[in-house]
Amino acid sequence: MTRVRTTGIAITEFDEGQVHYRVVDVGGQRTERKKWIHCFDDVKALLFVVNLAGYDQVMFEDPSQNRMRESLDLFGQICNNPVFVETPIFLCLNKKDIFEQMIQNTDLRKCFPQYEGGPDVNLALKFIEDQYKTRINDHNRTIHICHIAARFKKEVKYAWEEINTCLVEENKKTISYATKQQKKTNKK
Repeated sequence: MTRVRTTGIAITEFDEGQVHYRVVDVGGQRTERKKWIHCFDDVKALLFVVNLAGYDQVMFEDPSQNRMRESLDLFGQICNNPVFVETPIFLCLNKKDIFEQMIQNTDLRKCFPQYEGGPDVNLALKFIEDQYKTRINDHNRTIHICHIAARFKKEVKYAWEEINTCLVEENKKTISYATKQQKKTNKK
């Protein structure tokens, strides 16, 4: 299995029940970020995927910058943007299978000197979650967090089910209105 770096903007559309989803995947590299701005119209949710192994990796474009540190900064910039004040945030901490192995050999203090949990995976995951949460200016804002290894379809399916449930609940009024409008259109 190989990883292909996302470049540009990839749009995927699909229906889940009566809900139509349009997922816009934007490249995370610095050079790709300037292309995002026109994607921010009518955003219903932010899905931010983090490479947990990034605590021991550097940026492709800048070998002096740690990937997870860069990810934390970007997460804060996006989530605190006034455009997204009311937008639900979903944080997917990905590659947990690799992270579980890495943490046994490479201390999380390599990226976070203040971390004191050693190789305990659960403490390390909680610590990383807290690092992302502290980037949000509104500390009362809910962040939905999942830990996944995206190469395992069951984990992705379970995470998607949670995300879908949250989105349906948070957008119930909009969905109800759209469903009523669709029924009226179908009767004509």
